[in-house]
Amino acid sequence: MKKNFISSILMLSSIFALTSCQKKEIEKLNSNSTTASTNGSLSVLTSDILRYYYKGSTNNNIYSGNSTDGTNWISTLISNGATLQSGPAAAFFNGNIYVFHRGRTNNNLYYSYSVNRGDSWSADAALGNNAGTASSPSACTFNGKMFLAYVSATFNSAPGYSNIYYSYSSNGSTWTEAILPFTTYSEPCIYSYGNKIYIAYATSNLASINIISSTDGITWTQASSLNYSSVHYSVAVNPNGKACLVRTDRTGQINVSYSDDLINWSLPTYLLSTSGAIAGSTVRPSITFDNVNNRFVVAYRSNTHNNDNIYYADDRDGVLKERGTANGSTTDAPYLISTN
Repeated sequence: MKKNFISSILMLSSIFALTSCQKKEIEKLNSNSTTASTNGSLSVLTSDILRYYYKGSTNNNIYSGNSTDGTNWISTLISNGATLQSGPAAAFFNGNIYVFHRGRTNNNLYYSYSVNRGDSWSADAALGNNAGTASSPSACTFNGKMFLAYVSATFNSAPGYSNIYYSYSSNGSTWTEAILPFTTYSEPCIYSYGNKIYIAYATSNLASINIISSTDGITWTQASSLNYSSVHYSVAVNPNGKACLVRTDRTGQINVSYSDDLINWSLPTYLLSTSGAIAGSTVRPSITFDNVNNRFVVAYRSNTHNNDNIYYADDRDGVLKERGTANGSTTDAPYLISTN
């Protein structure tokens, strides 16, 4: 009887010890879950509405400029092991952010992505389809796919022009490259609206901009043109189909044109700096539409202020003009996207 009693006591002690261990493990898991949730909620990156990506002015790393209100900006380093030699491109696809760039030591195209709005990044990797470029790419989303447009890897060699190349992917990991029978004399800009995708590109001697469109990303036709000298350019479209095109002319001055039908464009006006002078840039200005504040926003490396700082402009009062410095400095073109 005494032996059975002792056995029972030992069994109960074992059960209690096991239960205590399980309870402590559950508490540990719950504590970790709470910490992860708290860390996520504190990240300013989860509530931003605008981002631009750029090459550091004193190194070859990729940085991200972020804003939660379209007026105040912070800047952070992307820790993905990437280095680059031209300005990057970016796209917001299926809730994830993708950044693309030309390699630092070669002309291959690389990419990295973030599933938590920039808190962490995948390792930098080649596109996987042997795609390459000698300049900055451009990116957009369309019909369940991401698209990149770029010049060839030998673009900077004589004679200084290239067919338009583009790569597309429906999952962000497998890419297909195509070559279009259109010749560009500067980096193409790819963008989309509704059931069409568009590519803007520079004609011979940078005399004008041609714009082609496609409903399937395979067959392309002429959509419109702007007969103004254009060295660098970028286009964005708002949800109502109004487009804004920013471009630099041969003198580096930034010009602005609007379109209500993506075919006919307004006469260009100059983008003015905070001092009232004409804003300028030696690299591509980047434009997007801020859906929260209902306005077009431009990020660019200014040559008006004699520094490498990134400036931003918007049309909050109906006129697209410079509002001030954003955050960060670069020797190349920043790339602006909306994340709302």
